[in-house]
This record gives sequence, structure tokens and C-alpha cells, in this order.
Amino acid sequence: MQAFDYLIIGGGVASVTAAEEIRSRDAGASVAIVSGEAEPLYSRVLLPHYVKGRIRREQVFLRKAEDYDARGIRRIAGERAVAIDTARREVFLASGDAIGFRKVIIASGGTPRPLGIPGEGLKGVSRFQTIADADQMLGWLKDAKAAVVLGAGFIALEYLDILAERKIPTTLLFRGPHFFSGRIDAAGGEFLAANFRRHGITIMPNRGVSRLEGKERITAVVTITGERIRADFLGAGIGVSKDQEWLRRGGIAVGESGVRVNEYLEAAVPGVFATGDAAEIADTATGRARSHGNWGHAVFSGKIAAENALGKSALVRCDAVSSYSIRSIGLGVVFLGDTRLGGAAHTVSRLDPNEAWYECFIIEQGRVVGVALINRGSDRASALRLIREGVRLANPGILSNPALDLGAVS
Repeated sequence: MQAFDYLIIGGGVASVTAAEEIRSRDAGASVAIVSGEAEPLYSRVLLPHYVKGRIRREQVFLRKAEDYDARGIRRIAGERAVAIDTARREVFLASGDAIGFRKVIIASGGTPRPLGIPGEGLKGVSRFQTIADADQMLGWLKDAKAAVVLGAGFIALEYLDILAERKIPTTLLFRGPHFFSGRIDAAGGEFLAANFRRHGITIMPNRGVSRLEGKERITAVVTITGERIRADFLGAGIGVSKDQEWLRRGGIAVGESGVRVNEYLEAAVPGVFATGDAAEIADTATGRARSHGNWGHAVFSGKIAAENALGKSALVRCDAVSSYSIRSIGLGVVFLGDTRLGGAAHTVSRLDPNEAWYECFIIEQGRVVGVALINRGSDRASALRLIREGVRLANPGILSNPALDLGAVS
């Protein structure tokens, strides 16, 4: 049986960052990565640019296979971890092989959530997670005449931008009353809806999909309310699911969104760490457990997980404020901190009088814990400061004033 000092589960940027950080700090340690994907590291952030034809396929890749060997990192590619025995320090692969470890870092991420409806296996039904998905999408878009986008999040915005650029007539379906309904208020939803309409996108809120029609390729989408929408392409952006049962069976505590870790990315089981969106960690502002599914956090937390797993210095806290951003059909959208609505959270928003920009502040107990900025990147640093410093506002309603200088709020 092969055995390594440090075994990292997952092949994404959090995994590779952790492996390379370990190698840079410990030249003698044995390090291995187990990745379900056959490809070496590539940038998921660059996939939309590849689909839009702005970069070549090879430019998406950040590492070559030989780069791992050159750094003394063993890459076990195309293999999926299916079980772990933390007492015996072993991980078992789908192939039946076992790998020993001294310490393990979980960085396995997630896979697109199944639609769970008839017809989801038809050609033309797209998910946007891997480079294989991007390759497939490019083939389908060559002759697409009409599209449906399902979802109300960042992946849906990626699809809308790609389809608008190709001038493919598009219908947008989502289950809530407005786009990002779990993150921003109705005023923000209308701000986005107006922009969708300007780009010729038909909006159908409060809709799910009951089935997809077609023989080999999709020809129509049927909603849960009975509408039949002709389409030969469906872009589904409904989130990811995470295979955590194998971790749970191995005695590792998992939450709704990942491995439960402390502020040092340590699980309750000694020698087990998690990073990237495989880690469920307390939010710095709210204390509520969550995962962070963005590139910047994956790099940041990958380094911290590696440093803490090495144990050669004082433990380092993983206390970054979450940050998501995208440019889509003329809008720059940024989410900072914990923007999940519900519980004690309420919103205060402001809209530019000329409707050029919009901001939404998520307030809990008088503190700003999350901010959504649309076409208002100039306030990003000030919004981050409010979240990081936990500024308590006697009257959060002042944030609704469009003329307020956010940098002056204290």
C-alpha cells in the first residue's frame, strides 16, 4: 500500500495550493493529490472566457502533468475517494486501492446538483462546473436557436452573459419572486430584471421545471405551472451537491455544506483538515457555519490548511471575508460577507436616483454582516471595512440614503 505524509483529496486550486505550500515548507515530506478529474489544474474562473472565445483552451490550464512531478507531488488522477479510516490512517479509492497517510486535507468540492426530472440526460442540457462541461457547451451552442436558463445565482448569470453575447433568445426561470431573492430585496430584484429585459431576456419568476422534452436533444422545457417553452439548450445553474457520506461514515463530522472545521481549518479528528468549499467554517461576522465557494478563498484557505497541517509554527486563523464577483450583461455584481437572508437578518438598500447602481446591506443586531453591490465597485473597500470591523450602527436606516459616503460611516 502506498503511504504519504500528506494526502490531499481533490484536484482543484485549494488542493494544489495546499500541496505546493507543503512542498515549499518541507522539502522532505511525501505529498500526494487524489483527483477525480483526469486533467491537471485548470482555472474554473477562466471557463466562461474560453466559451466566449476570448482565450484558447490551453490557456485555461494552470499546471501541466509534469509540473507535479517537478515539484515532487504525486498526482493520482481519475481516481475518486470513497471511504476513509481515520484510525488506521487510510483512504480507499473507487478502484479498490488504499492509500495511507499521516495527515489528510479534504478539498473535494462538489458536483452540480441533479435536476431530478425526466429528460435531464438529453443533449443540450448543460452544467457549468468542469472543462468537459465547457467543451460540451461550445458544441451545443454552435446551432442553438433558443435557450432556457434555470437558476438565480452566479452560474445563471454566466449563462445569460454567454447567451446574450451570441444573441440567442433566452428565457430565464427561477423559483423565487425575484433573482437573488435569498440575498437581496425586491428593489434589487427589479434592478436586475430591468437589465435582463433590456437584453431581450424573458423572465419567469416562481417557476421550476417539471420535465424536458426531446428524443436525443432537448426541444422544449415544461414548467411546474404547465408552460411549454421551446428550447434546444438549457443552462442549469441550481447549485452543487457534495458527496460527504463517505466522510461521515469515517467518523468525520460534516454539516450542510462541508466538513465542520474550526478557525484553523481543523476537523474534530486529529490530523484531518479541510479547505476550499469542502470546509464548513463559522462566518467571521455572523458566527453561522458556511462554506466559501470562490477562487480567492480556495487559494487563501489552501495555504492556511497546509501551514496548519505542517504544524511548524503557531496556528493561523482562516478569517477572510467571503467575496464573490462577476460581470454579466453590463453589470458588475459583488457579494461580500454573509448575504444569506433569514433569521435575525434584515436588509437596508439604496438605489442611485438615475438607477445606475444598487446596494443592499444585510443587517444583524445593528451590524453590517453582508453587502451586495451592483455597478458600485467603488464602495467595495468601505463595505469590507464595515464587515471586518463589526461596526455597530445606532440607525442602520442611514444606509438607505444614496448620497451617503459609505467610507465615512463608523
